[in-house]
Amino acid sequence: MIDEINRDSIKVVRAVAFDIGGVLIEINRNWEDALFAAGIRNGVVGTLAAFPAMDEFQLGAISEDEYLEHLQGFLRLDSREQALHVHNLILKHPYPGTLELIEELNERGVVTACLSNTNSPHWVKMRSGEFPNIDALQLTAVSQELNLSKPDPAIFEAFESLANARPCEIVFFDDMEDNVEAARERGWRAYWIDHSRDTAEQMELILIAEGVLPAP
Repeated sequence: MIDEINRDSIKVVRAVAFDIGGVLIEINRNWEDALFAAGIRNGVVGTLAAFPAMDEFQLGAISEDEYLEHLQGFLRLDSREQALHVHNLILKHPYPGTLELIEELNERGVVTACLSNTNSPHWVKMRSGEFPNIDALQLTAVSQELNLSKPDPAIFEAFESLANARPCEIVFFDDMEDNVEAARERGWRAYWIDHSRDTAEQMELILIAEGVLPAP
């Protein structure tokens, strides 16, 4: 629901921006699970953030070949092709109800968008038709194309220009508290989403409270 920070600045909402992983798409959040999805048990463990080259890749600071070479060594795999396979298995499936939520917002004339720290192989996979909720978005803003990443304030400023919206006219959903706080500091109406619960339901309730969607 609307909290004290957002209640004091209710404005017309022109755009709704979604993080992708943990908000629109369920992901494997550690390397052990991604390896297991590929049928590999080799003792490698750790969160995705434990591999620093991931951040560099998402910023476009290193090439895909460089990233996969590093990942192959980090995960103790036999080839770059195997590393790419495991990397892509970070993505699991769309969260139920998110496509319908985006479609309803589109029908109501609200700009729907993603604002995500992601990378080129994941972006190709997300635009392959496997994730219709991503295809339904009207605007996409992703780190590897902007060469910016959350929570850098510059990425939120860049999004405002892309969406032609003022900060107070944007509702933003993210499962990382640092990103939510950075968006709020820009004046966005930002909300933390619990990736372990029904994400569509959480966002729908917030959008009803914001007046973007009608009460049932």
